Amino acid sequence: QISPEILPVFLPSSKRQNKKIKTRKRKSKILDRRLKKKKKKKTKEQTKTNKSREKPNPKMEPKHKEPTPTAIDFQKLLQQEKAKVAAKAGQTLKPLSATGLYNVLQDLRHLLVIDCRSNDDFKNKRIANSVNVDLTTEDLELINVQFETLKSHHKSQVQIKDNLQRVVFVDQDSNEPRSDPKFKLLLDFFLEDQNFSKVFYLKGGFNSLIKKYPFLCIGEESSEIEKKRAISRYPAEILEGKLFMGNFVNIGNEFQMKNLSIDVAINFSSKPEELDIGYVTVNNFVIDRENKQDIPFHEIMDLVEPLLAEGKTLFLYDLDYKVVMPIIIAIVMKQKNWPLDLASAYILTKRPDVEMETWIYSQLLSIDVRNMSSKNIKFIK
Repeated sequence: QISPEILPVFLPSSKRQNKKIKTRKRKSKILDRRLKKKKKKKTKEQTKTNKSREKPNPKMEPKHKEPTPTAIDFQKLLQQEKAKVAAKAGQTLKPLSATGLYNVLQDLRHLLVIDCRSNDDFKNKRIANSVNVDLTTEDLELINVQFETLKSHHKSQVQIKDNLQRVVFVDQDSNEPRSDPKFKLLLDFFLEDQNFSKVFYLKGGFNSLIKKYPFLCIGEESSEIEKKRAISRYPAEILEGKLFMGNFVNIGNEFQMKNLSIDVAINFSSKPEELDIGYVTVNNFVIDRENKQDIPFHEIMDLVEPLLAEGKTLFLYDLDYKVVMPIIIAIVMKQKNWPLDLASAYILTKRPDVEMETWIYSQLLSIDVRNMSSKNIKFIK
């Protein structure tokens, strides 16, 4: 028996113990439920993985039983590429503007220009180093003779060590490729047999080129100087009629500067040069190449953009393109609102033989194009 004196004290303690026991049981039940749920999830995941292992996965297929060849069959690969080109022959022919052909003629890579005009027109005026195949005549024997000379000329051109093989078809003034069967036969020869990587037709024809770049064309009555000028290397035209890129050879050629209507030249060499020439205004913007100077792109933009806005034709140059090329890339990024990779690819096609200085190109990587303006070029730190 419990004495009534102790009873009031004893009862509350028993209640506390009961509560503790109940809470422990509740917690243990909750833990048991959670453990059961985890076990169910694990079993489901294991069953899924087992099923996926049982199914044949094409990516995880065992190795082929046939032995892998030790050497690559380049002849087979070449035939496959020819088949691909032949399959999409209609898609390969692309338009090329007069400015595009001007730049292609300056990049010193493989190019075959086929003039499809009449023989008389070709003799009168033609693009230097072009070949005539008269598709206006009905004399098939004459076309055959011209075609054979074209093949031999092409073979001599292909001896150049160049992976890029290009052909441009030129007629008088058409904006679309010719639809007659003779042209199609000529086109198929390059698309299927020779596997040209680039096949173009000159948009606007010969008239568009001779109107803008008459110095690239020669005729029977052309002098030796005119013939040499027609095959000279001119500055690359970056922005049509606005911006050119070149070197010291170009700035010293009065004929080139005048015929390209260049108003202002900017020299980006290490040492300023005072040129006493009256045919173009020359500005010096010194870049210290030896000490790998940080290029002040914002100052260059402040100099170049107002001149372009005034309609001036600019010529940017240095000794060997290595400094001026990244500067031109920055200008193109701003003018066309292009990212770095697109602007770089666009400029490198104009002068593929030039290697840029890495210390300048690395500075280009830090330019934030979104905040790039003539008075404020921000750099990502």
